[in-house]
Amino acid sequence: RHKFASNVVEKCLEFGDDADRKDLVARVVGGAAAPQNLKLLLVDPFANYVVQKVVDLADRDQVMTIAAALRPVAAQVRHTPGKHIITRLEKKVPGLKL
Repeated sequence: RHKFASNVVEKCLEFGDDADRKDLVARVVGGAAAPQNLKLLLVDPFANYVVQKVVDLADRDQVMTIAAALRPVAAQVRHTPGKHIITRLEKKVPGLKL
């Protein structure tokens, strides 16, 4: 919801150490309500860029965690800014279908 806040989080992901990055990824995709929370991030005009940065910088395990959290809402976000994240996930993991 805040352009500058999303820029700060993107920079933290890009320049933070591995522990910080894993913590931020866990906050993006973690928790019992992860699919609904992730859906909100995917359709937000600024937060979806944070998720795109997470996908770009994430290791394979983290990418698979994101894919698993996204799978329940993938059909709903295909016509939102989140469609770019689905495309990035599918490019990063050949054979992945959401």
